[in-house]
This record gives sequence, structure tokens and C-alpha cells, in this order.
Amino acid sequence: MYGDHDNTVLDELVSHRHVVEILDLLSESGCTTALLARLVRAQGTDLASALRLIAAHGLLTGGDHGSWDDPLTGRGPIRLTERGEAVAQVLSNPQRRP
Repeated sequence: MYGDHDNTVLDELVSHRHVVEILDLLSESGCTTALLARLVRAQGTDLASALRLIAAHGLLTGGDHGSWDDPLTGRGPIRLTERGEAVAQVLSNPQRRP
């Protein structure tokens, strides 16, 4: 996961508001969007935008809907994929970042 493309993805994730905080929270356990909104203190549109970006890179799984473009309310727990866990670890430890 450390090619030029992956560095571009990491840079994109880091530059987006709330993404690193969401990845950090989800690396500890799954969360519903309602709980994430309270913990991150993000407006609905900011949270939705961050989750869509994370999901677009294949880092999220879960919820009861097939598309991250659907409204986020009523989703089941959201969890990180294996790749999402790896990205969360890299971003939580800048020394591991290439």
C-alpha cells in the first residue's frame, strides 16, 4: 500500500476535514453515523462528505445501504475494511508514513 497512488490517496484523506478523526474512531470499533456525528461534532453534510470520501477508497464497510450517496440516517454500524485499518494505522503514526 505504499505506491505513488497510495501516497496521493493518503494526502487526499489527510486534507479533508474530519477524515483522520473518523478513521481513528472507527479503528477502535464500529460506529453508527449518529454516534460518529456526536463524537466528531460534524454537521450532517460534512460527515456525509467525509464518509463518502473514505468509502470511495474502499476503506469502509457496513451500514444497511448499498450506496454511500444515500442518506446516512438509519445505517447500521460502519466499520473499517482491512485496507481501512491499514490506512488508519499509517495516518495515526506519521513515522510509518512513507
